[in-house]
Amino acid sequence: PIVSSGILPRESKNDLLVAGTYFGAIKIFETATYNVLLEIQSHARLLTGIAIHPTTSMIVSGSEDTFINVWRIQGEEAGKISANLVNSTKVQDLSLIHIS
Repeated sequence: PIVSSGILPRESKNDLLVAGTYFGAIKIFETATYNVLLEIQSHARLLTGIAIHPTTSMIVSGSEDTFINVWRIQGEEAGKISANLVNSTKVQDLSLIHIS
């Protein structure tokens, strides 16, 4: 099940749909075909929120595992899209519910 989602704009191609799952993964879909281009095993527990920077390819994800992760998405074509973990921060004794 999808629990959080947003649109990652791209200049040269169709926008990407970014969705967080109940199982802690981030899935990135191409909006023209809804094919999954990339799946990131981002968290150990339920992913509770995703925020997408409006002008860069940066995604922030939060989870019940108490981590906030910052991802940089690179690439434009299927099979060539990748995600790099830029930062990961544990929020002590706090289960994250929403990110904006």
